[in-house]
Amino acid sequence: MWQEYPFLSGKETRNQPCVGISACLSGERVRYDGTSKIQPDLINQFSPLITLKPLCPEVAIGMGIPRRPMQLNLNNQLIDAVYKEDQAQSFTQPINQYADLIIDQYERDIASNKLCGYIFKSRSPSCGAGSTPVFSDGIHVRFGDGIFAHKLRQALPWLPVMEEEELEHPRSRNRFLFLVYLISDYHQSVEKKSDEQVFFAHHKALIKGLPRKKRTQLNSALEHGNCPEDLIYAPDCALTLLTESLQEISHHEFEEIITKARDTKP
Repeated sequence: MWQEYPFLSGKETRNQPCVGISACLSGERVRYDGTSKIQPDLINQFSPLITLKPLCPEVAIGMGIPRRPMQLNLNNQLIDAVYKEDQAQSFTQPINQYADLIIDQYERDIASNKLCGYIFKSRSPSCGAGSTPVFSDGIHVRFGDGIFAHKLRQALPWLPVMEEEELEHPRSRNRFLFLVYLISDYHQSVEKKSDEQVFFAHHKALIKGLPRKKRTQLNSALEHGNCPEDLIYAPDCALTLLTESLQEISHHEFEEIITKARDTKP
């Protein structure tokens, strides 16, 4: 379904989108116990369609293989990444610094190399995307993002992200690939701010299918520069509203919107 949608809005060439992936999911033996969590079905399906960029924040900051397992602790409303058995040493700052390097690299990359999505390892203290256990005084109190994933999602709020367990479902894979190609189209089409209007005009049929509130917010952002309070600091407010909307709706609503937009001439 998604392959038939007219993504190309401004350029005559198309590069394979670049997608970050937790390195253990790609087969690298970088987990705390020296193993991987390779996802062969996912890799085999995605490799012909996207360029996977394996990253492991814990190895990147110098933690060894193998190493002691980490967990997230809640201290005075702040999340801290520490060893489970020795909580005196914090790894939050170095992981955040590594995330800053990746974000800076994104800013400097040419369009064809920019991140267009990310596949995170579920429950990881560095890479979980909403599924990582958070503890307080040894008691599990909630779930949240890993340190690296949280920093990346804050800086790039429009970035399509999913965990490997979500991508076990074909409909989730289709949605993720659609969003990845949509972001790739944005990167390759919007070289300057004035190009943004062209990009969104090309995808007007897609926008028309969004829930009314999100559609109104997006059009207001495009026409008047107005941005909802929770996105006031987002560098690409309209793009964030678009991708957020497409990730929040049900599979049925998503597929209906894409089908109608695909069959509408830009």
